[in-house]
Amino acid sequence: MKDLISLFVPHSSSTTESNKTGSWRFLRPRYDEKRAPCCAACPAGEDIARIEMLTARGLFKEAWETILEENPFPAVCGRVCFHPCETKCNRREFDEGITIHVIERFLADTAARNGFKPRLKRFESRNRKVAVLGAGPLGLAAAWFLARLGYGCDVFESAPEPGGVLRYATPANRLPVSVLNAEIEQVRGAGFALYCAKPLTKAFLEEIRGGYDAVFIGCGKSGGEGLPVTGEEVASAEREGAPRLSGSLIVPGPPVIVYGGVFASHIKSVAHEVATGKEAAIGLDILFQKGPEAVLQDLESCRVGDGPSLSMEIYMGGPRCARNRHVVAFSEINIDHFQFAPKVAQPGLLRDESGATPAEIDLRISAGMAEKEAQRCFNCGLCNQCDNCRLYCPDLAVVIESGSGKRLIDYDHCKGCGICVVECPRNAMSLEKN
Repeated sequence: MKDLISLFVPHSSSTTESNKTGSWRFLRPRYDEKRAPCCAACPAGEDIARIEMLTARGLFKEAWETILEENPFPAVCGRVCFHPCETKCNRREFDEGITIHVIERFLADTAARNGFKPRLKRFESRNRKVAVLGAGPLGLAAAWFLARLGYGCDVFESAPEPGGVLRYATPANRLPVSVLNAEIEQVRGAGFALYCAKPLTKAFLEEIRGGYDAVFIGCGKSGGEGLPVTGEEVASAEREGAPRLSGSLIVPGPPVIVYGGVFASHIKSVAHEVATGKEAAIGLDILFQKGPEAVLQDLESCRVGDGPSLSMEIYMGGPRCARNRHVVAFSEINIDHFQFAPKVAQPGLLRDESGATPAEIDLRISAGMAEKEAQRCFNCGLCNQCDNCRLYCPDLAVVIESGSGKRLIDYDHCKGCGICVVECPRNAMSLEKN
């Protein structure tokens, strides 16, 4: 009997949560969202990684609104932008880059087809009024962002219709007039007045000076030939200490004069003009709220990664503020969690009924194709709730917050092994000293 093995097995009827194993830790993992290289390369500073994430989930309206946070012309840019974002896509080093401009056009066309109305954050009225000279992409973008910041705007255009180079110098097979008109109407929904066929002359500028707190000169070369603005005047203002931004120059008033477009920048693209309009709007707001000495410093805090682009969402205190400015490199992506997959969307040509003349470059894709293409995105630097951190955690120390669904780390029991950080596919976590 002495040699028999007891059938009684000791066990506990309580949890081991009282054992605070986190006290052993000397390294601390944390969620640390970062910037994607495509976002830093986009002149308009779009949150591309998030746009693709939302599109992949079929949240087309939310993805479209995310574009509008930074760029009021997704239908235009989806057609005519030279998409420098795609040249920096980390996926290119894996198989093929994401066709970002095709998805942007899909989202804009879907919004137009379904009559989506954007819900974007706006500041309360600043009780100031700005005159915008020129209704091309630069002037319209400036008015869009100024209106969101709480400024009253009047936009003046010398041509019979708004649109500038988009209307008068862009082939219809790249940008149909119907698409441009619909996009401009959407932009005007921000709440500014538009006056066309208004000669922008020296006399006109003198006439409006007393009625506005600021004047933004954003007309093209042909529209601004009659204005009293020369390169020497711009250079003189810069020598006198006027804040020089990437694409504009702010001269304190009254009224404040902001030189943009051909007067301050030689880069010519729709995305760069959107960027300049946004920069001018933010710069003006900083000037009025804090003074000229704060303009450059506060603008720097809105930078997207290491690039020249600015984020209106960051300036307005949105979720993007919490992200690390580090730009994720391909070497920081855990490619073990991705599969090779070719591009889903490829451009072609739409022809008329005779089959002869290209009516418009055809980048149209189905909703299913858009989702599938967006699913190829690495979502560099962002947490997409893939739950690798929870699945690989040996201590079950990653929990889901009730209500928000956010992943949190229970530091009472996290030993700091760092497995969650290593297994994060997108480099959305960091490991630091405790």
